[in-house]
Amino acid sequence: MWYWMEPSACPTARPPQPCSPPLQDSETEKRRGLWTENIMSDSLVVCEVDPELKEKLRKFRFRKETDNAAIIMKVDKDRQMVVLEEELQNISPEELKLELPERQPRFVVYSYKLQARTADDVCGE
Repeated sequence: MWYWMEPSACPTARPPQPCSPPLQDSETEKRRGLWTENIMSDSLVVCEVDPELKEKLRKFRFRKETDNAAIIMKVDKDRQMVVLEEELQNISPEELKLELPERQPRFVVYSYKLQARTADDVCGE
């Protein structure tokens, strides 16, 4: 992905700002150094996802049940891996909120049954 970088007197004054590139010949601008390539660092550490959790998420995505359900995941710092913490069935959003730790980050996948409201529901008849 390429980002447009405004030319400035000091190229280290600010990082490249992503914005819409001008409608000009991009090859010429690349040669002039006005384009910079967005390259991810090799030293970036990204957590893996536990293979068992991947399978559980796949099954959760295509599940047939219509009740509310959630999967709570956390990062295992020692293994540098996202792992399953808890799987919950028949849980409301309010109950799910109470299940989450207050000061520890978690990932949540939540499935719920969407019930369409009728005009009678809205009008109270």
